[in-house]
Amino acid sequence: MSERIEEKVISERPNIFLRVIYIILFLIITSVIIWRIFYYNSPEEQLAEIEVSIAIPDSENAAIIYNQLIEDYTESYLKPAFLTLTIDDITRQTPWTSEDYPEAAEWLEENEDIFTKLIEASKYEHCLFPIAINSLEDMDNIMSHLSFIRQLAFWLMRSANYDFGEGRTDQAMEKYICCINMGRHFRQQPVAIVFLVGIAMESLGLQRTQSFIMNENTTTEQIKTIETSLLDKKFEFDKYWTFMLHVENLNSKTLPTTTANNFLERLKELWLSRKNDEAAMKRVKEIYLRLLTDRQGTQILVALRQYKNKNGKWPEKLDEVKPFLSSENILIDPQNDSSFVYKLKDGDFVLYSTGLNGIDENGQKKSPADDWPIWPLDTPQIQSQNTKTTRNDPNNVE
Repeated sequence: MSERIEEKVISERPNIFLRVIYIILFLIITSVIIWRIFYYNSPEEQLAEIEVSIAIPDSENAAIIYNQLIEDYTESYLKPAFLTLTIDDITRQTPWTSEDYPEAAEWLEENEDIFTKLIEASKYEHCLFPIAINSLEDMDNIMSHLSFIRQLAFWLMRSANYDFGEGRTDQAMEKYICCINMGRHFRQQPVAIVFLVGIAMESLGLQRTQSFIMNENTTTEQIKTIETSLLDKKFEFDKYWTFMLHVENLNSKTLPTTTANNFLERLKELWLSRKNDEAAMKRVKEIYLRLLTDRQGTQILVALRQYKNKNGKWPEKLDEVKPFLSSENILIDPQNDSSFVYKLKDGDFVLYSTGLNGIDENGQKKSPADDWPIWPLDTPQIQSQNTKTTRNDPNNVE
C-alpha cells in the first residue's frame, strides 16, 4: 500500500512542476499585457511627452520668426543668378563695397527686412522646433529648413561684410553677433543634425567676429559689446548630452531607413545610418568641443585687444591678459584641458589650440596633426582682380 502511494506521489511531481511553470508564465504574460496596455509608451508617445515638457510660449520662441521666414521665401530666392562661386566666397569672407559688387549690394538693400527679422529673432533667449521625426517626410522637411536657414546665415554674413566695407561698423557688428546667436538657437535642439548646423552657424559668426576684433579701427565700446555677447548662458552640457542621446534613440525607432538623396546628402546619410552609433555621436561631441575652443579663443582675442589698447603692444605671455577676462578658465582649452598656445611673431601673434591630442604641432591642423588655429584665421586665400575688396579687410592685423 505504501509503495503504491509513493509511486503516485512520484508520478504527480512532474504535473505539479508543470503547473507551477504554467502559472509563472501566465503571470509574466499577464503582467506584460497589463504593462503594455496601461503603462507602455511608444517612442512616438515618449517624444510627444518630451515636446510637451519642454514647450515654450510662442511669444518667447525664436523659432516662430525663423518659420515665418521659411514660409515667406524660397531657397531658390536666396541663390540669385549673379551669385557666382567667386562672389559667394569673397562677399562671405571679406568686407566689400557697393562699388565692388553692385548687384549683390542692390539685392541686400532690397532685402534688408530679412536681416531685421533675423536680428529680432537673435534677441530671443529660447528657440524650440519640433523634435519628433516620425516619417521620411518629417526628415526631408528638416533638411530643407536647415538648408534654407544655412543660406540665410550666409547672406547675413554678406550683409555684415557689406556694412563693414561701407563703414557701417555698428551694423556689421550687430549682424556678426546675430549669426552667433542664431547658432546658439539651433544648438538648443536635442536633434543631432540640427545641433551640428547650429555649431556651423555659430562658428561662422565667431570667425567674422574675430576679424572684427582684430581690426585696429574697432572701438573700445564695440569690443565691450562683443565681450558681453560672448558670455554664453548657463549650458549644462553633460545633462543636455544625455537628453539628446535619449531623443536620438527615440527618433531612430520611429524613422525608417532610406537611401533617398537630399541637400546635405552626406550629412543626412550619416545621420540615418549611424546616428545611434557611438563613434558618430562621439564625433558630434568633439565638434562641439571645437566650437567651445573657438568661442573661448574669441574671448581671448577680446582680452588681447584690450591689453594692446591699454599698453600699446601685444603681451609677452598669455597670462598677462588675465585681468581682462571674466574668468581665468577661459585660458583652458576645452579640447584637452591644457593651455592655448600663444606666440609673438613679427610684431603680431599666433594663437591656437593643440587639439584633442594635446600635442603642440605648430598650429598645423592637416592630418595627422590636429591643432586648431584661432588667429590668424585659417581661411583659404581668395584670388580676385578687384583689389578694393581687401582695403578694409580686418584680417590684416597692423
